[in-house]
Amino acid sequence: MFSLIKRILWLAAYIVGAVVLVVAGLLAYSTYTDYKPEASEVLSIEGKGKQIGNDSTYSFMIWNVGYCGLGKEMDFFNDGGKTVRADQPLADKYLAAVTGYLASIDTVDFIMLQEVDKNSKRSYSVDQEDRFAAALPNYTHSFALNYSCKFVPVPFQFPYTPYGRTYGGLVSFSKYTPVSSTRYQYPGGFDWPTSLYMLDRCMQVLTYKLPNGKELLVINTHNTAYDETGAIKKTEMEFLKKFLEGESAKGNYVVIGGDWNQGTFGR
Repeated sequence: MFSLIKRILWLAAYIVGAVVLVVAGLLAYSTYTDYKPEASEVLSIEGKGKQIGNDSTYSFMIWNVGYCGLGKEMDFFNDGGKTVRADQPLADKYLAAVTGYLASIDTVDFIMLQEVDKNSKRSYSVDQEDRFAAALPNYTHSFALNYSCKFVPVPFQFPYTPYGRTYGGLVSFSKYTPVSSTRYQYPGGFDWPTSLYMLDRCMQVLTYKLPNGKELLVINTHNTAYDETGAIKKTEMEFLKKFLEGESAKGNYVVIGGDWNQGTFGR
């Protein structure tokens, strides 16, 4: 009897040890491969647009497309549901619907999108920026990375279907050609190890030189969600306020929009 108990205890110890090693290895790998963006980064601009004028009115569309995976049929685990990702036929349906809608509004001057995937398991590795760009041939576009993770291990549920690889961010489309597109990393963030698997929140600033000598800055932002205390949101807003005040002091024009994650109805 004593021998049996001893063998059971040894087996339990081996199992616990193996779990500890797996978790430690995952955290070590995630820390080593963690995306560490610079405070600011100049981004590439693709496509050909028109020269911007001194118009007094411009049109804007702001849309978090949810990586074309969060339609009404989805029961997303991070919002209290059980589903990790849409099955591929449903994901294809969402992608076609979003792409078709973008193609139908090609009179809008500026289209500011959030949660656009380029190589993620959750969206079947589709480069959504390329798909959208093909539907908007008369626009320039620029991508700002804000979610890069080799492996997101959650959710821990049966059957185990982890979130996996993620690579996506903000994409700004414009009928006009900007002189620059810049990614600015927001300060603050979640503590380690949570930070390893969360978005690196940022804003994307597109700058246009107007004929009157001023600049028009179009800012696409995606602020922190799931911030229970609001401390991270506050830090981001203070950073943004200081940036806007600096541009205003120069006499520039600024338009900002995005997914603020701050409505009482939101996450």
